[in-house]
Amino acid sequence: MKRKFTNANAFTLNAFYFQPAKKRNLVMTVRRKDKQVGKHYLEVQDKGGLRPRKGVEKRFEREMPYNGIFRAMTPTSRTGGSKNNILMSQVNKVSAGIKQPYNKSGVRYFAAGPHSLGKFGGGNKTGGIYRVTGKGKPQKMFHILDHMPRYKKKTDFHGLMNKFASKHMKLMLKKTMKQALRTAKLR
Repeated sequence: MKRKFTNANAFTLNAFYFQPAKKRNLVMTVRRKDKQVGKHYLEVQDKGGLRPRKGVEKRFEREMPYNGIFRAMTPTSRTGGSKNNILMSQVNKVSAGIKQPYNKSGVRYFAAGPHSLGKFGGGNKTGGIYRVTGKGKPQKMFHILDHMPRYKKKTDFHGLMNKFASKHMKLMLKKTMKQALRTAKLR
């Protein structure tokens, strides 16, 4: 996991459950742990393919008036946290600003499609959620994509396990058999 992923979290590093075979139970178990929150967390990394929709994307699709195709949402440098994650504090500010477009602070949020803000010098290739303060130029807070991001196959769990089993398990079996015979109670 450390070789395949950069900045892997604790769940990813311990994503596989391993129970070795013992003298009384000759079955070895290796399986992938399930994450309760994200159903497709490691499956997408193992098989590749389209990224599943996030809850934030579903929330904005319901709340925001947007004329284009809303498939996915990614942060900009203003709203991206560590590892380019969407910050929920920014999401909550934008969501509150969309629900109450005219507030005392003078900050307004709106959604615009691709190439729609040409008068501000923006030839934006993606749609987005923008913030306007006073009479200034709109600042893009989130990119709105009309396609789902696609992940490459990263882990190849079965290939790695077969390679590991052919090398490591033979040695472990010999060592375990020696210990089992040494500790066996013979009559």
